[in-house]
Amino acid sequence: MTRNRSRILSARPRRTVPGLVVRLHECFLDAPCEVLAAVARLCRPEAPRSADRATVRSHFETHVAPPPRRRPRLRTTGHHFDLQEVFDRLNGDHFAGTITAAITWGRRPPRRRRRRSIRLGSYQAIDRVIRIHPALDAPHVPGYVLETVIHHEMLHAAFPPQETASGRRRIHTAEFRAHEQAFPAAEAARRWLDRHLESLLV
Repeated sequence: MTRNRSRILSARPRRTVPGLVVRLHECFLDAPCEVLAAVARLCRPEAPRSADRATVRSHFETHVAPPPRRRPRLRTTGHHFDLQEVFDRLNGDHFAGTITAAITWGRRPPRRRRRRSIRLGSYQAIDRVIRIHPALDAPHVPGYVLETVIHHEMLHAAFPPQETASGRRRIHTAEFRAHEQAFPAAEAARRWLDRHLESLLV
């Protein structure tokens, strides 16, 4: 039995006598029979079944708390925009103050060569942190463009992904899209980005 979080199950043949050497996380000591049966099937040399992998992974995630994560360092004040001020205003006007995520400027990548694409914002659910690309902290970027990007990421916090009947993970649900399109500056921001995206790639 181990406390290994990255490899919760492994099996290899014994060197001198028939049998297997199985290394298994200690959370399976009191596992029910159906979970232990899935563990046993995964130790066989045949191709493992995805259902057994899911059963074992589910038991592990249910019974073992994830390691504590360090809170990322937040930097909200930019040269031209204050992210916290924009976030608080949008939170009050469009979400009734219900969004508890933090916000920060992301790191500017090293300038090795000209970028062909850019991710203006992201939302990390596990930390509940919105990151905004520092390219938007520029004097030529209209405030409504930054607001639209932040509003989009706040929608990710408000409307988490859903699983469809076919098992696919849908990130932008119909409700998400409806709120996104209803944002007053959404269309103007889209037109500005269509015309000026190149200026953010430098």
